[in-house]
Amino acid sequence: MSCRLVVLARSNSQSAAPVVVARLLAAEMARQGVKVELRHLATCGELMPGELPWRASMLDALVPGDVVHTHGLRPDLVIAAARLRGRLKPGVRWISTVHCDIPKDIGDLVGARLGPWVTRLWLMVLRRADRVVFLSEAARNSACLPDDRTKVITNGLSAEVPVPAHEPPPAMQAWLGQIPKGATVIATFAVPRPLKGIELMLQAVAACADFHFFHAGDGPGLHTLRKMAQSMGIERRCLFLGFVPAAMNLLPYCDVYLNCSSSEGSPLSVLEAMRAGVPVVAPRIGPFTEFLDVPPLRLYRPGEVDDLVHCILATKAMQGDASVAVRSIFEQRFTLSQTVKSYLELLAD
Repeated sequence: MSCRLVVLARSNSQSAAPVVVARLLAAEMARQGVKVELRHLATCGELMPGELPWRASMLDALVPGDVVHTHGLRPDLVIAAARLRGRLKPGVRWISTVHCDIPKDIGDLVGARLGPWVTRLWLMVLRRADRVVFLSEAARNSACLPDDRTKVITNGLSAEVPVPAHEPPPAMQAWLGQIPKGATVIATFAVPRPLKGIELMLQAVAACADFHFFHAGDGPGLHTLRKMAQSMGIERRCLFLGFVPAAMNLLPYCDVYLNCSSSEGSPLSVLEAMRAGVPVVAPRIGPFTEFLDVPPLRLYRPGEVDDLVHCILATKAMQGDASVAVRSIFEQRFTLSQTVKSYLELLAD
């Protein structure tokens, strides 16, 4: 591939999924010989070594054949405005990757009043892109963009399982030491906000005395979850760690990884769990019905605590057999090399 690829992502968190995916794709494409520049709408303090901040002047340096690849609403707005004002030269292609189900996620982030307006704005902006990548058919369908300009490409991760860089936090070590032998330990890594549905897991813990649950992720809803666990009398069986760098290092300490979201793109935490051989339980929604509805992965009916409890217990009962099967599914469907291959095909189209 002879063209230059300029990857543009916004960054207010080093762990935000669009930023992580942009870095993974840029690094792997560079290894495969693509000329890649990774730039961020960020302050210099947010950049990783070798990364560059976005400068409007770089629009003038783009030449026909170059490709701009955006990740997120803010980068989409920047490039759409440049194209509208004639700053994007003819022959420069724009590909946008959308990391969420826009109508559902935007409403959850900005509220019911502003949600529809921001959704319309984003979809209007995406109509100016040459191609738009979605992470699932469900997300593509909800956007209602022309099929000939959209493509579904799931996220992927390196097949190598990272070696844990450190021991779990002291609070977690103490908590794990109090768990009875044979109990079921469940993990969720997510920003605590309504769309993530973590409250349902607390109901499942209350319904089954065998369940012990730990959560990694920070946000305004964390205090509410802690108070809810206390009011339900399950605070000793729940551990809320807040933000944990490289939370994937905690996966060896759980029996089941749980996703409770009412809307998803292609969650990296689920892929990380599968790569580590940790069985996954998730709601029966897209994208999970598209990619994960195969044994031993189990999907529960959204909002139904009894079905969630049943799926967790059935998954735990499989033990080692499930671990091998989950890792095999990851290798067949969700490696970074497969994802990059799909993007390279799109760039060559």
